Amino acid sequence: MSVESEIREFLTSRRARVTPERAGLPKYGRQRRVAGLQREEFRVRWATHDVKFHRTGTKQFHHPLVGDLTLAFESLELPADPGLWLLTYSAEPGSASEQALDELARWGATRARLSAVEADAQV
Repeated sequence: MSVESEIREFLTSRRARVTPERAGLPKYGRQRRVAGLQREEFRVRWATHDVKFHRTGTKQFHHPLVGDLTLAFESLELPADPGLWLLTYSAEPGSASEQALDELARWGATRARLSAVEADAQV
């Protein structure tokens, strides 16, 4: 699967989960405007919204082979390269997510071994 396909799938799944009603907005068919909210008011609200950068937390993913994963994440700034961050994910020990990651690791190792065998066979 290409990166573009993965991003498209991720965004589509998020759009399906967060409906206007779930976000506290009325549903107006295809129109997603909030009645009475003028462009200038929107511009001011958007400019002043308080967005926090989360350095730690948990995220949920859905992997096509092993299903749902809940992973803790931590982001670390790289002091030698300002603006670059290292993002790490880990599963809770003993959790279903840890078992799923182990399964993916085994699957990846098996594929690597098969690729090596196929490459040797072609030589």
